[in-house]
Amino acid sequence: MLKTYLKCIFIAAILMSCNNVTKEPKLKNQSIETINLREAFKKEEKASLSKIATKIEYLSLETNEESIIGTFKKHNKEVKFYGNNIFVNTGGVLHFSISGEFINRIGSVGRGPTEYQEVTDFTIIQIGKESLIAVYSQTQQKTFLYDFNGKFIKSFPINFWPSNLNFYKKKLVFMNMFGSRNNTKNNVITLVSISGEIEKNILYKGIEKNKDLSLKDFSRNYILNDTLHYWESDYDTIWQITKNFKAIPKYVINIGGNKMPIETQIQSSIVDFKKYSKYDIISEICETSKGLFLSLIHISEP
Repeated sequence: MLKTYLKCIFIAAILMSCNNVTKEPKLKNQSIETINLREAFKKEEKASLSKIATKIEYLSLETNEESIIGTFKKHNKEVKFYGNNIFVNTGGVLHFSISGEFINRIGSVGRGPTEYQEVTDFTIIQIGKESLIAVYSQTQQKTFLYDFNGKFIKSFPINFWPSNLNFYKKKLVFMNMFGSRNNTKNNVITLVSISGEIEKNILYKGIEKNKDLSLKDFSRNYILNDTLHYWESDYDTIWQITKNFKAIPKYVINIGGNKMPIETQIQSSIVDFKKYSKYDIISEICETSKGLFLSLIHISEP
């Protein structure tokens, strides 16, 4: 399985340059790009590092008693760059310079009114000249705002159960985990103002309505070309969120006939790993200006 898994990653690096992308009608003057993975595997070729990155830098972060970093579970959630700043979630949020020098902690872990008990996710807020850090704690169902010096600004409750957080077009964007969307009327994304007011829910998943679902968080959100994108493994679409907060499909990924049917995924509240192992699954994606990269599990032969 491991050999196939690695092979798929290298193939994915050149997907966007292959002739396996087709376009279908989407909205007026727009089209959906469909990526056919089976066809891509038939046109396998090696991708050089220069096709993936223009420059590689190794950065050592300063380590002292205040800045000890543990193991990262999800690098895209736990390390974030902003201008000349690096922020790292290691149970609490650490602030480093772009050269790796430790600057300060953002807030503190604890049970006080200005403290968070854990960091589910965090994001950087920029409104005008003001830069803040938003820390979301799922344990407390609360979001905390701090300045870059780590000073507490304010907090507000979050009365639903998101698992991921971003900042886009002056809104806090919460991504609601598969199996926990009842409180958002089965919508994937909830927009919240920086004052804590819920403004809008988008990306409705009606097929999940009134279902007892297992909790799963195999998703990715990212901003590319000033546009927010969203993907999760239970569905085959990568969405882009417009500046007017409309969800529009960007890519449909055709994994082939061995994809787990969505009806099968929502029939039980218990994750059956034996059942999952029979199907081909996209476990992770990463899109950059160089292309779309996919991490694939249990890909059967075309």
